[in-house]
Amino acid sequence: MPKRILQGTVVSDKNDKTVVVKVERRFAHPILQKTVRRSKKYKAHDENNQFKVGDVVSIEECAHRSPRTSAGRWLPPRLDLCRFCPPDPCVLGKYLYEARN
Repeated sequence: MPKRILQGTVVSDKNDKTVVVKVERRFAHPILQKTVRRSKKYKAHDENNQFKVGDVVSIEECAHRSPRTSAGRWLPPRLDLCRFCPPDPCVLGKYLYEARN
């Protein structure tokens, strides 16, 4: 079975070695055909506590049956967009702003 990869925003980093990522999905309402937004929160393993609130990250589903931690069933996130980066020069996290370092 393929592993899911979801993109979301870090909403909490208060837990040790765990971040909470909010993933939003959009779909058309079956009757009204209007765009509906639904969100769900996932806990992901963050070994070095490097991700902060507001970072846009990609998380990947664990391939194992047992999770990495009791709460974090998602692999460590990858940074897609830093919260300090201006929108134009930072394309999918390739360039990090100096304030991040």
